[in-house]
Amino acid sequence: DDEGDLHPIKGSTRSLSIPQPNPAQVQIDPSGRWLLVTEKLTNLIDVYRIHDDGSLGPRTSFTSTGVYPFGMAFNPVRPHEFIVDDGFGLGVGPKPPGAVTAYNLTGGSVSLINGPVIDFQLAPCWMVITRDGRFAYTSNPDSHDISGFSIGDHGTISLLNSNGVTASTPSDTFPLEEGLSSNSRFLYALDSRLLLKPQPGPATLSGFRVHGDGSLTPVIDPATFALPFSTIGLAAE
Repeated sequence: DDEGDLHPIKGSTRSLSIPQPNPAQVQIDPSGRWLLVTEKLTNLIDVYRIHDDGSLGPRTSFTSTGVYPFGMAFNPVRPHEFIVDDGFGLGVGPKPPGAVTAYNLTGGSVSLINGPVIDFQLAPCWMVITRDGRFAYTSNPDSHDISGFSIGDHGTISLLNSNGVTASTPSDTFPLEEGLSSNSRFLYALDSRLLLKPQPGPATLSGFRVHGDGSLTPVIDPATFALPFSTIGLAAE
């Protein structure tokens, strides 16, 4: 076979809990042993064992403590810890605020650390954790902002700002994906206008310096970046 060719792995296809459970993120843990999937519709976190040949073991599902689990990230310092943002933290009302929940992954089993911690913002989407494992950030598309969280020594999380707003993006955008620079000194957010009414507009980019206390200050003028309205993914180095 030519180097770089892709081929299906026998046994690598596994079902989710139900047909069309509205899955959000697929994530491999830092050990490379486990694959996790968040299911928004069923409020489940699925875990699959990754075998040496790349095939997947049977699914084990754990009930999410928060409602509508979406994006997730593992802590680089304590790789058994991961954080999930919950689209509907309270699960009540026409537009309930979002939340964030911290978990342990041990031997393929998911257990709660703490949360959901309500962030008082709407529809948290993407999650990133700094390289030193001290801070986590979630983008809130429907609130046009970013919520920051402090991570304690035992993985517990708490809001950096009492109102849940650590940084803001342009008011006519929906900040979707985030990316941290390799040294975690800068945080970038993709500001989408794909859902803007009556018609979509160009995407832009917001950038922030990450300070030692976790606070964020803008370092990029989003108006200087005009991207195609269909832009979705974001990566940083």
